[in-house]
Amino acid sequence: PMPAQDMSRVVTVGERLVYQIKWGGVPAGEVTFEAKRMTRARGQQVIYFCMEAESNDAVSLIYPVRTKVRSYVDVKTGYSAMFERDVREGVGFKTTVRDYLEFDYQKNMQQYIEITGGTEQRKNPRPIPGPLQDPLSVVYYLRNFALPVGETREVIVGTRKQTSILTIDILRNETLDIPGVGTFDTTVIQTRSNYEANLFTSKGVCELWVEKNTNVPLMTRVNLPIGSATGVLIREEKSPLSGYARKK
Repeated sequence: PMPAQDMSRVVTVGERLVYQIKWGGVPAGEVTFEAKRMTRARGQQVIYFCMEAESNDAVSLIYPVRTKVRSYVDVKTGYSAMFERDVREGVGFKTTVRDYLEFDYQKNMQQYIEITGGTEQRKNPRPIPGPLQDPLSVVYYLRNFALPVGETREVIVGTRKQTSILTIDILRNETLDIPGVGTFDTTVIQTRSNYEANLFTSKGVCELWVEKNTNVPLMTRVNLPIGSATGVLIREEKSPLSGYARKK
């Protein structure tokens, strides 16, 4: 079971984190995480989170990316109420996905909805073991936990076909200097999952450098069959990081 967490303690509406993505060391685009606003979803007061990924002009000539992922998280418990994806990738946006997941914790069921040609198709209603996260909400939910080196955390994550486990191995502490942003004390963690629970890679592992006091991601690295990709924080607004950066 995942303990309920008051998300208003760790996230401020209006928070914005922007990361530069590099593919094999070459700038490829930016990814932005935002805590957009308070709203309501499925009868609950929620925080609406959004992640947007966009390739730069050079990479877009080869493989354009315009993707949005949204998460609606119960403010009082930190549990996901709904998760949406709007994925457009590839030349001519050949890969296009629009879908979302709804979670009903009274019935312990999830509903997957796929949108094709503007028409919703409800598919794969599945039982769930109880309250859970989605691939975006887990990034914020982890801010509530201590991450002592040598230990492992597990988080239950709902995905379109199955309930997955995201395993977090806490590897080491490290100092990270980000030019133009600051120097931080970090905890390096490795996340792994069996199916789509990891926001940064559908399968396999990735490494994350999170600020030691807040668990806000500062850098991520993913090894892919076509090379490694890294994301490094380049701008932040209204985040809890400002009190922990040591300027050179």
